[in-house]
Amino acid sequence: EVQIDDSGKVVSARIAEGGAAGARLVLINASLNAARLWRFRPAQAFGHSLPSTYVIRFSFSPPR
Repeated sequence: EVQIDDSGKVVSARIAEGGAAGARLVLINASLNAARLWRFRPAQAFGHSLPSTYVIRFSFSPPR
């Protein structure tokens, strides 16, 4: 779950409830680090940018 400011920058990232079940710590950290680097188009209301919250789902699979 990321908190996004009114400019579209991620200001915080955390594992959403239930999201860490069975996940390895290295994958959790990789997910959080990646999410912190993302930039978003900010939410809009009545022509104004707003801070928002968004849940990002990461899916990992073993290499082939």
